[in-house]
Amino acid sequence: MAPFKGNRSFSRIINEKHFDGRKNRYYDRYRSILPSSGIEANGQAFRRLSSLLFSTRGTLVYKAVEAPNKEDKFIPPYVLLVKEDDPLMKDEIFGPILPVIKVKSFDHAIDFIKRREKPLGAYIFTKDHEKVRRFLQETSSGGVTVNDVMTHGFVDTLPFGGVGNSGMGRLSGKYGFSNFVHEKAVLIRDGIGRKVIEELQSNV
Repeated sequence: MAPFKGNRSFSRIINEKHFDGRKNRYYDRYRSILPSSGIEANGQAFRRLSSLLFSTRGTLVYKAVEAPNKEDKFIPPYVLLVKEDDPLMKDEIFGPILPVIKVKSFDHAIDFIKRREKPLGAYIFTKDHEKVRRFLQETSSGGVTVNDVMTHGFVDTLPFGGVGNSGMGRLSGKYGFSNFVHEKAVLIRDGIGRKVIEELQSNV
């Protein structure tokens, strides 16, 4: 599984002073990029996502004009401000629902990430190189992109994969080749090894 598609599982962590001070800017940004980014789900996925929206205790930050449509199984994008124990934070969502967590500080954000399962990708937006260093050293994830999202997963010279709960092994380039090729250990005694190797090489 390589879950770098349009309907993936994300959560966003925002310093509460930034969120409260720039709330209208976030709203305008969501309105400009989200209306066309919903998904048409199959029946099971539609019921699961609708159930999550019903069970969340989060505060609605943004939703598209359309509500979930049972006829065409369309789920519009939602952005919700949630607490750490909200149902939206318990499992992977795989749908156009973005839970937002407000934190009091950078240290709070680091602590929050460390207390949860290790993500496939982690992203930090900052111009502070010391915060980038700490983010790289103090959190564990499959990969990291700084000041963008998902980009590290599209660079074919970088390894792509998770760690712990988010997956094992690596894809892309030499990393994927090494991961999927089995190097068989062979030991031959009695002085016939060279002849066997020569015959094997002649058949390649």
